Amino acid sequence: MDRLNEIRRRKIGQLLALLPAGCDIPAPRLPLTDLAYAACLARIAAEAPPGFAPMAGSSRRLSDLGLLGHLIMSCSRLGDPYEIWTRHAEMAGEPVRLVSRVADGEWILEFVPAPFLPAAVAAFCSEEMCAMFFAFAREITGHDFGDFAIELAHSAQAGANYAAHYPCGLSFGHGRTRIRGPAS
Repeated sequence: MDRLNEIRRRKIGQLLALLPAGCDIPAPRLPLTDLAYAACLARIAAEAPPGFAPMAGSSRRLSDLGLLGHLIMSCSRLGDPYEIWTRHAEMAGEPVRLVSRVADGEWILEFVPAPFLPAAVAAFCSEEMCAMFFAFAREITGHDFGDFAIELAHSAQAGANYAAHYPCGLSFGHGRTRIRGPAS
């Protein structure tokens, strides 16, 4: 439980550090149970300016993950980091689970929020993770993945500059949030 608390505390700390002046959200107290973690994310999502989630995700670097980041950097294909990240996310209690599959020559990465998450928190976490995916993928491969597409389950947030953080096509109002691209 101490390791889980540390992982969650570090992520919340990174998000709080990126918030603009005037967003005065105190760091949460430990232990960070699932509900306390979700509540802190909800407060950040509610007080953050439009487009904060993709900006925060885009600012992440693999070195933020410590040893896990170095392990991911040593991978030669994107499927391996997916496996590593999935294990990490399960251990860290990330509120959004990733599901990957290949169908008809297309690779699909689906973002499945925990059922207890309010819609605003699920949207915030999914947007952050989509941007983080592209930041990490660029770091690993050096490519921009412009031939990919993002489908978000929620509506566009007024005032958000999504194009600055997502290097590909983007559409809203789908039944689920996912990234689609060529299986190659």
